[in-house]
Amino acid sequence: MLKGVFNMKRVACILVSSNDFSFLSSCGQFFSACGVHVVYVENDGKKVLEAIKSCRPDIVILNAIMPCFDASSVIYIAHEFKFALPKFVVLANTDNTEVEKENFEVGASEYILMSSDNSLIFSKVLKLLSYINWHSNKNIFEINTAKSKEADTGAEQMDT
Repeated sequence: MLKGVFNMKRVACILVSSNDFSFLSSCGQFFSACGVHVVYVENDGKKVLEAIKSCRPDIVILNAIMPCFDASSVIYIAHEFKFALPKFVVLANTDNTEVEKENFEVGASEYILMSSDNSLIFSKVLKLLSYINWHSNKNIFEINTAKSKEADTGAEQMDT
């Protein structure tokens, strides 16, 4: 019999779209440590849409500008899907209020300027995860605190 199946906890899924191996690796390490399943896809709007259909992630991290479809187009098209929309975190390399406004108007949850420090992205995604039905054996705040301390220690070491 399927004893215990109904007590299984749902594992959150994050779809990350990027061609930057360092960023993908960083996301994978951080979110896997948080008990989150991470799916990677090329930085291409069409491929992001296909991946959303196939894996139905809770959160999608994507670049504002991509080949085929930009982030706002991906979000707009995703509204046509017959299942619950994921939360969208849009990453941008430049500060452009028009692009930011357009992404929020179609349904982006976050719009973040990229930097060499990914802690802001991680923090925002963890906050979004806390709003959805996500369970983990790990306490989000303990993870955040530990990661923040690691980042602070790294920054202090760089200063010396």
